[in-house]
Amino acid sequence: MNKVLSSKGLTVVNLLIVAYFSLLYLVNHYQLKSQAIQVVGELLTIPFLIALVVFTAIGIKYLTQSKKQFWTVVSIVLLGLCAIATVKSFF
Repeated sequence: MNKVLSSKGLTVVNLLIVAYFSLLYLVNHYQLKSQAIQVVGELLTIPFLIALVVFTAIGIKYLTQSKKQFWTVVSIVLLGLCAIATVKSFF
């Protein structure tokens, strides 16, 4: 892995993306209608969708090339499940 993105950094970023989409799901599920929550959600959703695709690809590349650590693998699997759930919610 690059010096720019270590295994620990990849794990943290993956878990942040999963946490964002989990919180977005909970806001939608419990129908929280706060104006501030809606504004932040609208501003961050597209960048997080792009990050979801990019870091899923980076995670797959990481799994095929590097020595694997347990929490990194868990975060990549969670990110993959989040990507599937997100794409599934569009249809």
